[in-house]
Amino acid sequence: MSIFISYSHKDKDFVDKLGIKLVEKRIKVFIDRWEMKLGDSITNKIQDAITDASFLMVILSKSSIASDWCKREITTGLMLELEKRRIVVLPLLIEDCDIPLFLRDKFYADFRSSFDNGLATILESLSTMNNDELGRISDSNQPEIFSDYSVNWGIRGNNFELNIDVVEYSIEQDKPCTILTNIVFVGNQKATERFRKQISNGQNKLMKTTLLMIFAENHFKEQNAYLFGKEPFETILDLFDPKEEIHFRGHVKVKRLGPGDGKSKIYYFGRIFERIWLDEIEKVEKNK
Repeated sequence: MSIFISYSHKDKDFVDKLGIKLVEKRIKVFIDRWEMKLGDSITNKIQDAITDASFLMVILSKSSIASDWCKREITTGLMLELEKRRIVVLPLLIEDCDIPLFLRDKFYADFRSSFDNGLATILESLSTMNNDELGRISDSNQPEIFSDYSVNWGIRGNNFELNIDVVEYSIEQDKPCTILTNIVFVGNQKATERFRKQISNGQNKLMKTTLLMIFAENHFKEQNAYLFGKEPFETILDLFDPKEEIHFRGHVKVKRLGPGDGKSKIYYFGRIFERIWLDEIEKVEKNK
């Protein structure tokens, strides 16, 4: 789970305070002043961050609603919310101002009278997707390469979602190899209803565990990505259960990070599923 924060730089003190509180809760945030480096393309960096985020947090103030840049970020987020349901827009009101027409039908967190109360509202909204499980996996055939991963799941917007983030890197300095993979599976109404029922029965991890097992055992494990230069690879994966009318659609994005060797690469991202599943089994065995 990651959050992109759209704000006016005149509100940077509030945003820094909020960002620190979210990081303390192990929630990943993108704040341009924290992430941008000398020489980065501002437009490309921010566009990528919005596209990759699970939530777009909009800071509403007199300064932000007057900012053309903030308006562009909000518009991008709303388009993604409507088009792919890949992002949820969360407005935060920090002072009296004219809320933009296209945000007026959304529930907002009110920070005007109390920062703590506003933060509590935000954390409650995010709690449905704050189920991070972290781990490190390796490949016995490539001992010099490690992958750190996180898995989170829950209700985001109106649908169940399983989000997998993996960073693969090489420990050999002369062989730069850093690849970021983001896989988001969104369930339909039937899948979401089943998850809600599992939650009511105290089975919070059942849907996540079932999906990881299925992904590891079916044809997804043979999926690969063709990486040309720094261009990201994107594809769609579909999982159906016709009998139960359950459908999960997976959005996959794979891209290189940092310096590279200039060569094209075939990356078998499907192996991630099997390796994470084996790591899950190993953790269960250790806890017995």
